[in-house]
Amino acid sequence: LTQRVVQPIELVRAPLNSNLKGNDELQHVNMNALVGIIRQLASLSSHAETLFADLFNEASRTMCKARQLENRVKDMGAKVNGMERNYQAINLNQVEGEGFRYTREVAVDQNVVIKDNRTPCVRERYTVAELPPPLQVMDNLWDSEKKTMHLYTDPHYFGKVWMAKMQQEYDRQNKRRGKKKKKKKKK
Repeated sequence: LTQRVVQPIELVRAPLNSNLKGNDELQHVNMNALVGIIRQLASLSSHAETLFADLFNEASRTMCKARQLENRVKDMGAKVNGMERNYQAINLNQVEGEGFRYTREVAVDQNVVIKDNRTPCVRERYTVAELPPPLQVMDNLWDSEKKTMHLYTDPHYFGKVWMAKMQQEYDRQNKRRGKKKKKKKKK
């Protein structure tokens, strides 16, 4: 997926007026090229701004996670030191009987891939993208209860189809190997 496109792509593709002659044509082409270059620089500047903003945000998130990890390591060290001072030989059956269970106290980072977390340039690409075709018309022709639009927009669909074919191939090869082993045992 192309995240950033510097516009305009073609600098000197504008048609010339038929009224221009001689040096006027050359000046017109030069001006079109300069205007295109200035537009490209403006587009590049905009992309650079969003890129550095994304880098700053990512660095900030990484720093926060590093601080959380550092605090967790300190807490864990304190707990281990406390356990070493109060060390007693304990029977495992005794611990299980008391209802001691490990519980995770760390919050899991969820919603990583949602619309709000997309970078501005990816959001821009989504707004420019074409709408999917009207596949709901074919829902009544489809045997499965899954909607055709879901199959069209599901990014995991082709991976699932590939995995199913690989599993079939694996099963077929296992059957062949089983037949070969049976033939060898009979001999």
